[in-house]
Amino acid sequence: MPRVSEDVIKQAAAVDIVGFCEANGYELVKKSDRWYQGADHDSLMIDRKKNSFQWFSQGKNGNSIDFVRTFYGKSFREAVSMLTEKDYKPTVIKEQPQKEFVYDIVHDNSTEQVERYLTEERGIDKGIVNALIAKGLLRQDKRKNCVFV
Repeated sequence: MPRVSEDVIKQAAAVDIVGFCEANGYELVKKSDRWYQGADHDSLMIDRKKNSFQWFSQGKNGNSIDFVRTFYGKSFREAVSMLTEKDYKPTVIKEQPQKEFVYDIVHDNSTEQVERYLTEERGIDKGIVNALIAKGLLRQDKRKNCVFV
């Protein structure tokens, strides 16, 4: 049997896993523009940006070729053939511009209730709590919530 060429392997690996699943009736749940989850396997996550999958419960991961081998029980050669027999679209992700981070928590002038909560109710050492407050890493907001800055 002739060897599969590197170009054909690259073409198969570039096939969008989500597009492949849609074309072949493998049900996914869209979690965001980037992340998809298996409908039957909730520990299956597909990263559309990287065009890769991670099946956490089974410890398996990889590209589109690995996906077809894992979920369709195909050999390497069969998976490459299956991925290249149709004109599946390669992964194209439009990058959304990053929004500038806005820190909108209004701090209280006191940390009294946070100190009491962490030391008395949660049992955290008073020295640790005071050190975090002194370094500005622990604050209290206007609603008396604990804020780890």
